[in-house]
Amino acid sequence: MAETKQINFDLHEVATALIRKEGIREGRWMLGLEFTFGAGNLGAGPIDTKPGAFVQINKLVLTRQDEGAPDLPFIVDASKVNQDQNVGKTSTAKKLSA
Repeated sequence: MAETKQINFDLHEVATALIRKEGIREGRWMLGLEFTFGAGNLGAGPIDTKPGAFVQINKLVLTRQDEGAPDLPFIVDASKVNQDQNVGKTSTAKKLSA
């Protein structure tokens, strides 16, 4: 059997995994990315140098969605992800930074 060299995940799967990892039990959450944009003279050498732009991905971010926000396919309801953890428990959602 061939060795697996790549495994792909969609935004919903990653958000679900992070919600589970963080123990979040309430709210609707969306995965986002924090970017840095830059510009400069880019090229393999002086003759090939031209003005250019670049993008860095700094981090993944889980963002809680407001009530009434559109129900997009990559938004995850934490109460459904961690249903087994919610049974018989009072609201002990992880403290989150604003």
